Amino acid sequence: MNGYTKFKLAMILTVLLGSLLSLTAPFLLQVWSAQGMAVTPARVAVLAAVMAGAVAVQILVTCLRERFAKAFNKRSFQQQLDRYYTLSYDYINAQGPMNLLERMILAVNNRYQFLTGDAIQIYANLLVMAVTLILVWMQSPLIFAVLLAVIPIQYLGYRGLNRELARRSKKLQEVSSS
Repeated sequence: MNGYTKFKLAMILTVLLGSLLSLTAPFLLQVWSAQGMAVTPARVAVLAAVMAGAVAVQILVTCLRERFAKAFNKRSFQQQLDRYYTLSYDYINAQGPMNLLERMILAVNNRYQFLTGDAIQIYANLLVMAVTLILVWMQSPLIFAVLLAVIPIQYLGYRGLNRELARRSKKLQEVSSS
């Protein structure tokens, strides 16, 4: 198991734990409300402890990510430099050395942000979405069906928006580098 795989598993587990802890407080309130239980100081303490646990997990996630960042970014930039050294002088001159350097830095930063943020957050968001849908289904199957129908609409909308943004970003990068 390589370093990133271990990191990804640790991040997924901590993010999932944080997501579960974040969902625990509303779930407890819903259960207590459905059973007609009063909110007592002991229950408030339980809610506070659960929310403090969620914050502690978020701090752990941040610490893990930052420890990983230094080594990952250094290795990733070194790989970019190794590729740069194999380019011909004419190609470097034609593309512009500063343009290539800017692209290398952007590639390293974007790869790091995706691997440590977006890719991990996808799993956590899927869990939160599933639990939320289950809780809504328990309250109202009709609202559950409406929310379920909205998911593909949202996904396709964001996909189209991201495609257009990628096209415009590429054009902007080409214009600004020249």
